[in-house]
Order: sequence, then structure tokens, then C-alpha cells
Amino acid sequence: RDLHDQTLADLRSLLLLTDQLPKPAVAATTPGGHEDAGSNNNGGGGNDSGGGNGQLAAAAAIDPGVFRAEIEAVSHEIRRICEDLSPSALENVGLGAALEWALTNAVAHLPTERKFEYELRCEDELEERAEFAPGVRMQVYRIAQEAINNVCRHAGARRVSLAVEIDAEAGEFRLTLEDDGRSFDARDPKTHTGRGLANIRARASLIEAEVAWDRRREGGTRFTLRKPGVAKAAVNA
Repeated sequence: RDLHDQTLADLRSLLLLTDQLPKPAVAATTPGGHEDAGSNNNGGGGNDSGGGNGQLAAAAAIDPGVFRAEIEAVSHEIRRICEDLSPSALENVGLGAALEWALTNAVAHLPTERKFEYELRCEDELEERAEFAPGVRMQVYRIAQEAINNVCRHAGARRVSLAVEIDAEAGEFRLTLEDDGRSFDARDPKTHTGRGLANIRARASLIEAEVAWDRRREGGTRFTLRKPGVAKAAVNA
């Protein structure tokens, strides 16, 4: 945890430094259509010391905005990994409270203009009614966390709801995440390139669960996770 805090502090310092970097210079164009390289242009007869000047020019052309975006992405990933290493809410207070924490925490880290309203509907006595095999509860939590992060990154939603329930008749656990943002089609080949969806599908496969994304009629996306064989009522019948 100390390493996590120090790394984030270092990244924040780098972000402050990027604000002080000069904007990349734009090469002027001569009337003849050629770029004017400034004082380094010696009519083609100059010596660039083995390409040193070219390397300096390339370094000067780095857009600080791109640099800043990369740092922010790394910072976000470090924070997510460190939180994933020890989801204490899951171990201490159960799956329902852990999912509420995951949703609340994700919204808390969003910029003000991207925050959304949210609600959690969790079945009473969820832990007593469900019987998860070792490791399944953790994978369910990870899948939900990744689905929530996808909504935060891509949906542009104003309202999100998360419902967790046990279907006694079907003998299955069901998690449903809905948003009113941009619709998402998991069948589109372009969506199969993201790590988030690949992680969700891989984790679902590990616990023999089913995941699906559907467009809502009123707009937005509905994500559903179904894990059969966990309802105690079905087992004891």
C-alpha cells in the first residue's frame, strides 16, 4: 500500500511538470512548399552529429497532452490493481456490501462532469440464500467491478442501476447492471478488442457463468451475469 501511495504521488508530480512543458513547435512552410527548419537548416550541408539534432527535434515534438494522458492512464491502472489485490469489503461484510462499495468507489473517482446517479438493489439475506463454491464469489465481484468500470469509461450515462438477486426456481444467482448511456453491442467485432470484455468473459468461463449485453429499448445497455447452481433453496428442495 505504501508503494501504491508513493507511486501515485510521483505520477501526480509528473502531471504537474507536463503543465509546464512548452507546446510542440509547428514547422513553418515556405512559399515553395518546403518546411523551414529554422536555424538548424544549413542548406543541407550541416552536420547533425549522427542524428542528435533529429532526436532532439523528435523529443521536442512530443505533445504534453499525450504524455499527460498516458500518465493518467497508468495512475488509474495502478489504483485499480491495488484495490483489486485486497477487496476487504468482500471478505468482511459480504458480496452485497462489496458490490455497493465497488459502485460507489467507481463514481467517486469520476470527474464531476461524468458522475452519474446510481442505485443498488440487493436481495435480503443474499449470503444466506446463496451457496458459492470457493473462489466463485471473488470472480463475481471482479466481473461486476469490470462491468462498472466499462460503464464509467464508455457509456456517458446519467443513471445506473445494479440489481443482485437469487432466482430460487431457476436455482441461479443473477446480477444485472443497467445504464442509460450510449448503447453497446457486444456482437460488434470492434468491441472484442477491449481488455475489459475479454476479462469479463474469461472470468465468467472460469466459474461456468453466463454473461450477456443487451440494448435497452429506452436507450443504454443492460449487462447480465447468471451463475446457476448456487441457490440453497434449489439444493435443499
